[in-house]
Amino acid sequence: MAGFMAPTQGLVMWNPISTAQVLGLAIDVVRDFDASGSLASTTGSIAAGANALTLGSPSDFRIGQGIVVQGAGAGGGPLVTTIIGGAGTAYLTLAAPAIAAVSGATVEHDDSWAWQAAIDAASGPCIIQCPPGSAMNIAATVQLSSEVVLALPASTLYWIGPAGGTIFSSSQAAPLVRSGIIGGCVDPGAAGQVIDLHSPQYCAFDLEVADGSDTLTVMRWAADAQATGPLNSTDAMGNLVQRLVAGTCGTLLDLAGQSGGAVTLNTFAYLEGRDCQVAGLVCEASGNVNTNTFLKANIVLTANNAIGVDLGQTDAAPNIANLIFVDLSIANPNGLTCTGLYLHSSTTVQVLSYSYSGFPTGSSVNGGKAVSYYIRDTGVGGPPAMQDATLGWSVTPLQIGPTGTPVKNHFSVLQTIQATPIPPQSGLSTSAQVSGTQPGDTVVATPVGMMPLGVVWSAAVLSDNAVALYFTNPTMAALAVPQTQWRFDVWQY
Repeated sequence: MAGFMAPTQGLVMWNPISTAQVLGLAIDVVRDFDASGSLASTTGSIAAGANALTLGSPSDFRIGQGIVVQGAGAGGGPLVTTIIGGAGTAYLTLAAPAIAAVSGATVEHDDSWAWQAAIDAASGPCIIQCPPGSAMNIAATVQLSSEVVLALPASTLYWIGPAGGTIFSSSQAAPLVRSGIIGGCVDPGAAGQVIDLHSPQYCAFDLEVADGSDTLTVMRWAADAQATGPLNSTDAMGNLVQRLVAGTCGTLLDLAGQSGGAVTLNTFAYLEGRDCQVAGLVCEASGNVNTNTFLKANIVLTANNAIGVDLGQTDAAPNIANLIFVDLSIANPNGLTCTGLYLHSSTTVQVLSYSYSGFPTGSSVNGGKAVSYYIRDTGVGGPPAMQDATLGWSVTPLQIGPTGTPVKNHFSVLQTIQATPIPPQSGLSTSAQVSGTQPGDTVVATPVGMMPLGVVWSAAVLSDNAVALYFTNPTMAALAVPQTQWRFDVWQY
């Protein structure tokens, strides 16, 4: 994320995570905004139009905290409000009255109010976090804000809001700039969307999502905001998805470009859809999704007629172009009627390494009529390597632009790196074995999990078949890097 924008913009890009940590701008949503951090629940009764709630038994509710009464809201949905009286008793006074009367309804904590209050109060670049290992209920959509990053270290947010609701969103009136969500896990329950963003620009995401509904959209980017903010653009551009892992869902990633705004110049380091019911990756029919890089994508299809990667949705989609998939893997473990990669009218989609498994013998692994560069097929049970019968595919070395340098080899391995304590304002290094690598190769190291805030890492080929991983700690406190798996991707020219 760090780097310089185009010279005409005259702005220096910043890394919101490290900047907030080093400058001490972190806000704690429990300490500073009285989030409950509690999953305790009870039952309660309330009359329509009343704000006096009678609990089945006293619980740990406090004045000022959020609360949700299931069924007491509009249309029988949840009533989401705050507590203004009666803390510690079985008789609470709520800030908002019930819309519908309920008796013996589930009553739970809601920390969406605290997260939203912290975001609304933030000024300038900051990071809002919760204590490590927290568990919190979210019953209402949290509106994200520019230059505010949410950190969920080893924590879980549980959606208890209405079925089909959206957990995180941004304003359609302006792009979301230099924001993001990092770390932790979201349990989407019956939500319809986990993250719905409008023209995100230079944002960062690293998140795991538990099993949801079979129609859940995990992350959607729409290039449809007003051209405001420091970049004066409607494009969804310059974003980094370090890691997005999800269980049961309909769509893992939905990129929705428009005629007046593109989804462009984004990097997706690691995507994993463990149980995709409709599509793994989708580019909307509105098109204008171009010049994006997908370094690693693992898609598992578990429903009939699901599609691993669907680029365009219709053959009339314009400008789905210059997409590079470095390592794409699509599995169909149930042997269903599915399509691995459907390209519609895409014109310049480049696939460096594509593996697929579990498709019935003779089934159409790939669909569409794209004129694309199909680089290396390591499929199991499909056509022989470097051969594909789909109309319009060709085999050619990966090359960006007419004079680009062809890529000769790509190596990708997972290795476990032992726990490493890093002293303050110091650095350490370790090594991993990657067969076939040579000094001078390009290396990217990606952790399968979260690193502590403040840790900076890089990688380089140390010698033949060996990659060095360097850790740096610029902060004033020691940082403990946990034992975790790292993926090393190496490109050889």
